[in-house]
Amino acid sequence: MKIKLLQKTLLTISLILFTFVAQAQWQQTNGPFSGVVDAVATDGTRLYAGCRGGGLYRSDDNGATWPNRFFDEYYFSYNDLLIDGSNVYAATNNGFSISTDYGITWNFSNTGLSWSANCLLKNSTKLFLGTLGGGLFVSTDNGATWNPSGSGITYNDIHCIAIKGTDLFVGTNGGVFKSTDDGLTWNPASSGITGSVINSMASNSTSIFVGVEADAVYRSDNAGATWSPASTGIPASSYYFNTMLSKGSDIYVGVYGNGFYKTSDGLNWTEVNTGIANKYALALATDGTSIFAGTEAGCYLTADDGANWTLEVNGMKGSYITDLVNTGSVIMACTNGGGIYTSANGGADWSAASNGFTVLNQQSLFVNGSRIFCGTNYSNVFISDDNGLTWTPSGNGITNPNVYSFATHGSILFAGTLGNGVFSSNDNGLNWAPANNGMTNQLISSFAVDGSNIFAGTFGGGIFLSTDDGANWNPVINGLTNQNIFCMTSLGNKIFAGTSTGEVFMTDDNGSNWTSMSNGISSPYISKLTTDGTNIYASGNVGGVFISADQGMNWTAFNNGLDNNPYVICALPVGSDLYVGIGGAGVWKRPVSELTNIESLNACCNLLNIFPNPGNGKINLSINGTEPISTVTASDLTGKVIALYNLDGQNKTEFQLDLSALAKGMYILNVQSSGGNIKGKILIE
Repeated sequence: MKIKLLQKTLLTISLILFTFVAQAQWQQTNGPFSGVVDAVATDGTRLYAGCRGGGLYRSDDNGATWPNRFFDEYYFSYNDLLIDGSNVYAATNNGFSISTDYGITWNFSNTGLSWSANCLLKNSTKLFLGTLGGGLFVSTDNGATWNPSGSGITYNDIHCIAIKGTDLFVGTNGGVFKSTDDGLTWNPASSGITGSVINSMASNSTSIFVGVEADAVYRSDNAGATWSPASTGIPASSYYFNTMLSKGSDIYVGVYGNGFYKTSDGLNWTEVNTGIANKYALALATDGTSIFAGTEAGCYLTADDGANWTLEVNGMKGSYITDLVNTGSVIMACTNGGGIYTSANGGADWSAASNGFTVLNQQSLFVNGSRIFCGTNYSNVFISDDNGLTWTPSGNGITNPNVYSFATHGSILFAGTLGNGVFSSNDNGLNWAPANNGMTNQLISSFAVDGSNIFAGTFGGGIFLSTDDGANWNPVINGLTNQNIFCMTSLGNKIFAGTSTGEVFMTDDNGSNWTSMSNGISSPYISKLTTDGTNIYASGNVGGVFISADQGMNWTAFNNGLDNNPYVICALPVGSDLYVGIGGAGVWKRPVSELTNIESLNACCNLLNIFPNPGNGKINLSINGTEPISTVTASDLTGKVIALYNLDGQNKTEFQLDLSALAKGMYILNVQSSGGNIKGKILIE
């Protein structure tokens, strides 16, 4: 019921005259510096990099620093970038966007479009745009309006566009198509190509090359009439040929997982990965002298045609954080493809900490005393005894090198793999042995430990319990309506499990029964659960971060001010702060007291109801009782009264107040009635 706003005192009317003390909000730490760079472009003066989930960065010094960043939640991924004078065009997951001021401001321009934009090409006055699902489009007014480009293309996923002479070529999910009339008509041009999905294209003065998904690189010397395999020197395991580049007579190809290769004769390829620690190749661009490469670790630069590369990410806060741990002296962040970083000063600075790894494929971290464990994606287990300064392999006995999770019980350490179940170690991770008796699903996502009970969550198989240090496992799934378990944690005698549907389940009877505890959570899935011994923190990916101060009974989202929708992958309470790792925006932090005092104070008194809280300052409150409210006072955290509402004689137990003019932060409400005073905290975001 909407409650009529009652008359305020003169003090309330003068709210706008006060200077309010702002409270701390989410703050982005200074890194880690990296990013999943899906697109790069340069005009020789300005270098642009589109970071997946992290926005668009611009460097004015060839990548040495990245001080300029544009972010909008609608641009999650930049699939391609194209520079045209002062205009910068972007093909994004939400269509076509244009900047007319070198990337400072952007505007969507999707008239005629309704698909994700994937690739771009400018040919004289025509701008071509390939979409995923809608085919090829053309604009003759710099992207203001779009129309389908001619006829003849029979597939709707356009992955790449290239030009050779006066001929246009597009790569689709159904082969190559060619136009000899500037895109008015198109004809198939895939003779000799075995595969169907064309990932990338490039041409030099004599030939045109295509990278074919799950197949090979092909070359045509007759304008696409016929094609021949041309992959000598490229590993046969290559699957995605994500990007190609022509520089002079040389052709470069970026292979996802295998890095970069170069050919000067069009037949034989040479690996050019010296200096590249992350071989997940995504994009290439050149200014005619230097070559820039987008990878899952950020942007690499070579000034000697690929002989040597350097990682150029200073100021690029676009890292994809997959895990956070506290070693006691440093905070350690694991990134997706960018390696491991540590901070000893609360995120003011981050240092790379991947010495000893040959591949940057780390995915999970675990602290056991002074030893830190890192699980990798197919490089097994690594350990560090010096806070991440050096790492050494330590997976002897683990037969599946895709290690995803860890736990410890007493002197026994457990490692969960994606495919071969659980392994245990009695010597702090030096040697491992299988521990899977009774484990019918061996995709281990997570662990939780409560006394002698060890719980293992699985992807698709529910939860298993061992009461004998992993010697035997039994399923405990009664009440679990979703058995796709992403994460687990323990608090007291309760075990909590997060699922692929955004639900949190709890058991307080050793797994005999599970109950949904998801009130207030709105997220498609829960990626991480953690606790500080009092509060529980749920990382909900696109749903953001949720906090429960009442052991999972109720959850509150605290996302205002977080970049990237927010895409929270993990959370870590350290001292008085909560750190969260975001996909595409690095590590952020905020005082725990701002997030939890509201629930803990309000939960202690069931006489006062405040909704919504947090909110924008427009608040409904009510008291559970028959005594009418006489006054409502709002104060800042210093005790200074900033608003007073006089309800005496109104006989109201419900009231609506408007504090939206206040600065964002936390405030104290004092509600007085004949039954006494009731206090509560509110957070304005």
